[in-house]
Amino acid sequence: MKLFDKSKNIYLIKTISTSYKNIRFSYWENSLFEAIYKILTISIFTPFISLIFNKFLYFAGFNSLTNGELIRFGLSRYGFLTFIVLTPIIIGVIFIELSVLIIISYFSNYKKRINLKSALKKAFSNIKIIFGFGMIHMALYLILLLPLFNVGANSSLIPSLSIPNFISDELMKTTLGGILYLLVLAVIFYLNVRWIYSIHIVILEGETSFRRAAKKSSEIVKKNYIKTVVILISSIILFFYFIYYYHFY
Repeated sequence: MKLFDKSKNIYLIKTISTSYKNIRFSYWENSLFEAIYKILTISIFTPFISLIFNKFLYFAGFNSLTNGELIRFGLSRYGFLTFIVLTPIIIGVIFIELSVLIIISYFSNYKKRINLKSALKKAFSNIKIIFGFGMIHMALYLILLLPLFNVGANSSLIPSLSIPNFISDELMKTTLGGILYLLVLAVIFYLNVRWIYSIHIVILEGETSFRRAAKKSSEIVKKNYIKTVVILISSIILFFYFIYYYHFY
């Protein structure tokens, strides 16, 4: 599939209108898949990951983890093994979820419906990509950077991630700390916007390197930065509008 056509120059208002129609067209498919995936996450994925983590914790001789012990565990051989074992599993769970949503969205752009079985088959056909040399970069993006963006695009496995309150509260006590805190948030927002198309490029164009996908996404956004930000914000507003509309009317 080809995601971007350089010959097309769609106006902003038309693009927002198209986004509205696409979200409306595929709303129930997205909602059904997310409901099923959240149930699977709660009943299978999260318990399985917790079981593995707790086993490694037990083998390392830890009963529980404080902030200091977490660092010590992470630097131990069992912490390293935990990272090696769990990272591909966590990335895989997040990757499949985002892939299916992206595939449904892609077909809705052409007013076509795709059943969940076909979408899952397509998503699983790309799962090998995450086990390449770009896995660490994808892990940092999917597990850390994307959740910190926290604008509705998060995975069911990592529903919410934020800068700890004790860190943000301490930073906000001084002018310099407040500036640093806002700067960190600005960098997170900036990187997420620049890499917003990276997963789409991996899934829809078959790019096997996340680094190349992120670079290509950056090049696309660089030429249309303001437009991308406006469309992103508009899509988020439209998404939450549909959630409110269909749940309360």
